[in-house]
Amino acid sequence: MKKVLTIIAGALLATSAFAQVEVESYDALRTNTWSPYVKGGVSFATGGEFENINAGLNTYVAPMAGLGIDYNIRPWVRIGVGYEASLFNREQRFAAIAADGTTYRNLGVLYHGIDLTADFNIMEIWKDRACKAFNIYLGTGAGLMFAYGNTYDIKMGFKETVDKTLYTDNYKIETWVTAHNNPLSYNAPYIPANLSFEYDLSPRFTVGLEAGARYILGVGPYMPKLVENVGVTLRWNIVGLKQGCRTRKQVINALRSNLAASNAANDACGQRSAKLAADNADLEKQIADVRKNLADSEVECLSLEKQLEEAYKASPKDLADILSKAVVYFANDSYKISASAQNTIEIVAEFLKKYDDVKVSLLGSASKTGRKDHNQELSVNRCNAVKDALLALGVSEGQIKDVKAVGDEGMTAKDECRRVVFSLE
Repeated sequence: MKKVLTIIAGALLATSAFAQVEVESYDALRTNTWSPYVKGGVSFATGGEFENINAGLNTYVAPMAGLGIDYNIRPWVRIGVGYEASLFNREQRFAAIAADGTTYRNLGVLYHGIDLTADFNIMEIWKDRACKAFNIYLGTGAGLMFAYGNTYDIKMGFKETVDKTLYTDNYKIETWVTAHNNPLSYNAPYIPANLSFEYDLSPRFTVGLEAGARYILGVGPYMPKLVENVGVTLRWNIVGLKQGCRTRKQVINALRSNLAASNAANDACGQRSAKLAADNADLEKQIADVRKNLADSEVECLSLEKQLEEAYKASPKDLADILSKAVVYFANDSYKISASAQNTIEIVAEFLKKYDDVKVSLLGSASKTGRKDHNQELSVNRCNAVKDALLALGVSEGQIKDVKAVGDEGMTAKDECRRVVFSLE
């Protein structure tokens, strides 16, 4: 048995040297993974009727070996099937011949146990613990024991007889010795209980110290009530990429792939940066153009104010020409007054408030880019927006003689058709 365990341990350690892996997640290591194991140690049997002479309990130590496989469902629970074998010897040497003549008895039994267990990792109570390589499993389940062996008994005795005659007594003594070898076997279910302290030497290999007990559910000749064991367990964890563990070669290949992806991402980032720089340049140019247009609009409005003053002093015809140039433009499908349009309205409003004898009319229109009824409504809203703006600036309602909306009648699809025009009454 010792030679077998030594060979197995040496093979596993050699495999470990050639299959170095790195763990990325101990939770992944124990999720949907398999772990076959071997174990060896000693076992005890208590409660049987075959007791050692001069011993209170049947506590003879016997060798134990076993193997099995567990399936890790989650880091906190696993299920498995295991096999365990142990050989027991019991001996009775009587200081005096028993009533039935027994002087020596020997019991030799080989126990085989197969069980199905569920183990729970109590260390998972502390999920945020620093060392996840150390775990404590507590489990139970059901099993069946098969036992084969024999008893060897030696019995002896003597018989004394006396043949009396008239003159003398004749004594006769007979002695006898018998030996019996009696085979035995029995099967019995049992309930196993296991406590295992385990430490991951690497993601692939785990060493553990296990203590267990089997409570036997049966009654028979020489059958113990409880079989306990203590031993060392060596596990091989079947892990792979999906379980968060990789060989060194796989790690290097993954790093190379990540480096290539990073370089590609940097190149793409550089291209996006160049595009963003170009877009920023275009945006700055657009902002500069808008500022220039606003400045031109302000200059135009200032010149419009002067032109209105001069035309009022000159003649009504000149004033009508200048007012026709005071046009309020709108965006497509909108009657919202823009900043430049507001400046034009303010110039006209100041002029009308200064010269309250001047009266104007408003003519609103829309371009031919939509339905006719919608364009008609849009031109009405544009006229009302300009009128409301004039009134809000202090122009009297009596100075606005007429408001007329023509929709897209006589218009084109050009931008300059979206407007409100002032005319002198």
